[in-house]
Parts: sequence; C-alpha cells; structure tokens
Amino acid sequence: MTRNYESQDLDGCVQLLIEAYNCEPWNNHWTEETGKRYLDEFALSRNFVGFVATEHEELVGAMFAHRKTWWTNDKVFVDELFIKPVFKAKAMARLYATWRGLWPFKGFSQTYIVDESLYARQDLL
Repeated sequence: MTRNYESQDLDGCVQLLIEAYNCEPWNNHWTEETGKRYLDEFALSRNFVGFVATEHEELVGAMFAHRKTWWTNDKVFVDELFIKPVFKAKAMARLYATWRGLWPFKGFSQTYIVDESLYARQDLL
C-alpha cells in the first residue's frame, strides 16, 4: 500500500534509510541522529511531498520530494527514494511508478529524480 508521509513515519523512515544505505552498493554510515536530521530537512520544508510504502503494515519504502512551481503545472523533484534491501531492486522501480501515477491527481506535470544516473548505474530503475 502507498500513502502520504506523516510526521509519525519519521523514525521508521530513518531506520529504513540506515538499512537501505549502510550496505552495498552505497556503503554509507548513517546514524539515527544524522538520518533524522537529514530526512527532517525535507519533511519540514514548505514544498515537501512525501510518500511511504507499506506491506502488511511494515514500512518498506519511502520517497522524499519537493514541489516546484512551473508555468504549466507544478513539477516534483525526488530527493530521496529508498526501499528495504530484502525487496528486489526492481521493486523500487515499481514503487516509483506507483507514486508517479499519483502525480496527475495532485496537479503535477513532471517528475525528476535528482540523481537518476546513479540509480540507473545500480540497475535500480
């Protein structure tokens, strides 16, 4: 199931960020403190757009994005998109497609992934 991000999702998203990025292929070193500050910077911004994906009520994916005004319709720039590693990498593409399918209903005309080339090199899109 996909739904809008809510402030009470922050701690779960931080744990998911750590689980997703502190392993191959990223090998980051996120902590609960830095992860919380990082995601909160997105969530507290005025033009934040966020979604989470759950399976059997477990948080399995998250998208943190921001809305930009454009002369036709607003655009969405995806800043973070991460998924629980036990799910196959292609699940990220399915989640992204689901979330992207919601954009027209919210008045968005286009979607941009901030570092799409990195995801493509990792065969995640």
